[in-house]
Amino acid sequence: MDASSRIARLNADRELLAALDAASSIFSMEMTGEPPDRYTLTFRGKGLGRDASASSDVTLIELHQIDLRMPYSYPASPPDIRWITPLWHPNVSFSGFVNPVPS
Repeated sequence: MDASSRIARLNADRELLAALDAASSIFSMEMTGEPPDRYTLTFRGKGLGRDASASSDVTLIELHQIDLRMPYSYPASPPDIRWITPLWHPNVSFSGFVNPVPS
């Protein structure tokens, strides 16, 4: 994909995420870059979290944040997703990176 196609895709992504932000009471975003290639996404809702220690207790969390980065090869390559807030989920590492589901 050439640079102009990448820029068009990044601009389209910005418009879609901005529309979701405007329409939602549980979602918000902050963006970086022009066109944006990095987002901090915030979700409000109940979920489970645990600190990095395997011996820590699982707790209820009501605010979730992720760091979403579009690599240079985006959209040919998927975005990099990292949970900033603790999350207890089998596909998310203790460091917050999303591990793909084995096929």
